[in-house]
Amino acid sequence: MKFTCLFLMIFPLLNYADIWDDKIADLLKKGKYGDAIKIYNKLIDNDLKNAGLYLKRGKLKMQQAEYISAKVDFEISYSFNNSLYEAKTHKALAYYLHGNLKKAIQNFRESLAQEKNQFEAWYWLAMSFKKSNQQQDAIHAFSSAIDLKPKLTEAWNELAKLYAIRSYPLSAVKFFKKSLKHRPENFEIHSNIALAYLQESLKKEKRLFHLQEAKKHLDILKSKQPNDSTITYISFLHEMINKQLSIDESIVRFSKLKSSDNTRTEIAKVIFSTKNNETYTIKKTRLLSDYCYASLKASALYEYLKDTDEISQYSFYMAVSAYRKKDFQEAKKLLSKSATTAFHFESVFAAYWLSR
Repeated sequence: MKFTCLFLMIFPLLNYADIWDDKIADLLKKGKYGDAIKIYNKLIDNDLKNAGLYLKRGKLKMQQAEYISAKVDFEISYSFNNSLYEAKTHKALAYYLHGNLKKAIQNFRESLAQEKNQFEAWYWLAMSFKKSNQQQDAIHAFSSAIDLKPKLTEAWNELAKLYAIRSYPLSAVKFFKKSLKHRPENFEIHSNIALAYLQESLKKEKRLFHLQEAKKHLDILKSKQPNDSTITYISFLHEMINKQLSIDESIVRFSKLKSSDNTRTEIAKVIFSTKNNETYTIKKTRLLSDYCYASLKASALYEYLKDTDEISQYSFYMAVSAYRKKDFQEAKKLLSKSATTAFHFESVFAAYWLSR
């Protein structure tokens, strides 16, 4: 679900029954938010202390992506009526959309302190925590949103993704399946369940069962055949399951795929998620980084790996790949990402490594 649809679902823009001006209602139905804002400007000029008018105008400005101006409206609204916690919630959302996560978290918390039964505030607080890499807080907030609105599919889905990131694939499956109950035809959820089962199948315990469960959801995806890229992705995963390919074999096949960047990224995630002994992991990382760099220009797995222990190692070998291809600027940038405590030694001696 795109953000706009989700935004309108959990923050109903305006209740037309409460709008006294038929012209505003007509403009909103036509999506002419700018013209509606002009009318609210005039209404506010005639009623400067009407908290509700500022709140409604601020919501319209949010639809226009005027987040700073909308935030001011919400602040004014709250100053005239400090029991109007909705204004505080929307102010927090404006901060979130503008990228100020610290302020967003602060304002969501203040709003929830006034009224804790706001599932939408809990949901966006959770999203703020997630983007801030505060995973445990995000899990708690998503759970609170679900307690208030059990059919909030997006919250189930995001909660499952967090468990997957934290390497609890079976917990992720449980939450993905709860999300699937409300949206049984959702392609992304089936894909996520399959990936979680694949992740779990990398362990020896119940390996065949988890592979079979992954295959069930892949079969559902394959029957839908939404696009060529997805078919390529699904076919590759089918091959991994049916033939139980080794990691080296998977990487070689991955390198030969002709598909979109997104598809290759998803497949690379599956390969990279395998946990082996340290020596083999380094070998795998070098192989995969070369193939990823050749096709995806270094950024393919960064978002996926940035919250994991592998990101420093991955960035380092991506830098090596960039250097080998004489992309020196990119090599330098990637090298800086690898300069953490864990990979400080390699970064210090990067000149030697890159000169080989």
